Amino acid sequence: MSIAWYEVSQMSLLPFWQGLRCLALVLVVASNIVASEASPIADKELAGLWQLRIDAGGEIYKGKFQLAIRDGKLVGTYESDEGRRTRIAKFSRKGGLIRIEARTQRFSVPVTAVFMADVVDGKMQGEVDFSTGTGSRSFDFTAVAVRSKGQATTEGSAVGKE
Repeated sequence: MSIAWYEVSQMSLLPFWQGLRCLALVLVVASNIVASEASPIADKELAGLWQLRIDAGGEIYKGKFQLAIRDGKLVGTYESDEGRRTRIAKFSRKGGLIRIEARTQRFSVPVTAVFMADVVDGKMQGEVDFSTGTGSRSFDFTAVAVRSKGQATTEGSAVGKE
């Protein structure tokens, strides 16, 4: 390899090859960004019941998302493994990445849970950050759609009935 490099530099093409190498690096980085950008998920694909599994470093917690479309917006509830249900405070998305924020309590301490996940083929996979006034912890989580997508999209669904 050093011989080839020496020959290239001897031919006074070094600036050309350095420029080409930089261009190749830019193209590789740009193609990785485009490839990692997931396609947007439609609200109707997210509506329904989702079973959560949170891996807290060896301790497994379970929960549920109940999502529905109401007045053209995605709304819903988060239910912890203790049976405490709370409305989802914020929902947003960027491409295929979704962000769900819920506020609840654990042992009478206010907790904000922020779920960030990719959604592919009826499965959410990502990370959840639990924050209290004194600290925060992050864990991996998965969620699986257990009811057909779009089924819980009517006003009569269980969402919001706490």
